[in-house]
Amino acid sequence: LFLFGYLHNQVFPQPLEEEEERSYLIKLKNGNEEARNVLIERNLRLVAHVVRKYESSGEDMEDLIS
Repeated sequence: LFLFGYLHNQVFPQPLEEEEERSYLIKLKNGNEEARNVLIERNLRLVAHVVRKYESSGEDMEDLIS
């Protein structure tokens, strides 16, 4: 999973601006798969932050991410 690379390297794509995010959400609602991917990739920093909070819980990191 490519998220592990982001977790170890600490290099994440920049978050979307509010208007950009709104635009991608509309595209996603209309079935645009590329918009879905952009939203996921641009929110990886948040995912990593949440995963780190539970890292010591003993849960498998893949379970936390999926």
